[in-house]
Amino acid sequence: MPPTPANPSSGATTAPFELKSTRWALLALMVKTTDLTQLAQAFQQQFGPNGDSPDFFDQDAVLIDVSAWPTPASPPDLAPLLAVLKACRLVPVAIRGADASWLAMTEHLGLAQAEPEVARQTPDPTASAPVVSP
Repeated sequence: MPPTPANPSSGATTAPFELKSTRWALLALMVKTTDLTQLAQAFQQQFGPNGDSPDFFDQDAVLIDVSAWPTPASPPDLAPLLAVLKACRLVPVAIRGADASWLAMTEHLGLAQAEPEVARQTPDPTASAPVVSP
């Protein structure tokens, strides 16, 4: 469908949309256990509707980082975890560190594949400052 002219007499057209890049704040949930039932229970206890901090999140976007996991034989079922995150007022948008065999499953769940985190070097506190000659 062609764009609708903004002013039919001038022949100018207006695009129906515009794409712009943005820097969007995103939480990263660093998953440290492969026991998703334990993770879901702990998360629900802390942030669920009846948890200690039920209003902590307000539809915040979250990336699920499983890069610390050993490679499983088959992809785990993430649907129950996603349901818990949503019940805690989070919006799962991506996964990081997932094995390539997870691709179809994560796409089916509506998760984007995030790039691995860039390792940042931390300054060595024991290193001496460079000497500057006059």
